[in-house]
Amino acid sequence: MERIKVSEAFKKKAGEKVKLAVWVNDTRALGKVRFLVLRDLIGKMQCVVFMGETPEAEFEKIGKLNREIVVYIEGIIKDSKQAPGGKEIGLEKIELVNSAEEKLPIDVSDFSKTEMPKRLDYKFLDFHRERVQAIFKIQTEIANSFRKYFYEKGYIEIQQPYMISAASEGGIELFEVKYFEKKAFMAQSPQLYKQMLACSMEKTFTLDLHGEQKNIIQQGTLMR
Repeated sequence: MERIKVSEAFKKKAGEKVKLAVWVNDTRALGKVRFLVLRDLIGKMQCVVFMGETPEAEFEKIGKLNREIVVYIEGIIKDSKQAPGGKEIGLEKIELVNSAEEKLPIDVSDFSKTEMPKRLDYKFLDFHRERVQAIFKIQTEIANSFRKYFYEKGYIEIQQPYMISAASEGGIELFEVKYFEKKAFMAQSPQLYKQMLACSMEKTFTLDLHGEQKNIIQQGTLMR
């Protein structure tokens, strides 16, 4: 399926044709005009549909769309001072890629009042919320910044075991898990593995997890 990202669509000039595969973030109807707010992982863009200008079959489809469905659209970029970002898409064609229930079990907007237990039951839907996605985006930027710095300094990234069969440090309560029906524990510290590797590779680093039961912290560590 040929497509571009929303961020790329904003770079197009008025009159250029675009093809996107996106989620329907929101819909609005104002008489003979209907609006779609389209979303992908990068951003949002408005799509506008006019009765009489848009093919009738496509206009009717817009009125039946639910939030969070996935659609494939083709349209023309238009400049618009009223549209967020100053541009919008004039719809020519729309196809349903994946449907969603008319009423979702939780509110996936950033102003959601859904209770946490229910959000956890439907975590795959909760990940649609921009505030939740922002956590992962920030983590990614931080991790990439660590990696870029150490790569430029000639360090080698290592991936040490995150689960072990017995305690490697004393005096700490371990975080126990089941691994193929056997007892295992989250690693308390990658220090032993880093020391072994540093003896032969000189400069190493890792982004690791500490698995003590009282606290689980992600942090960057290095060995030289």
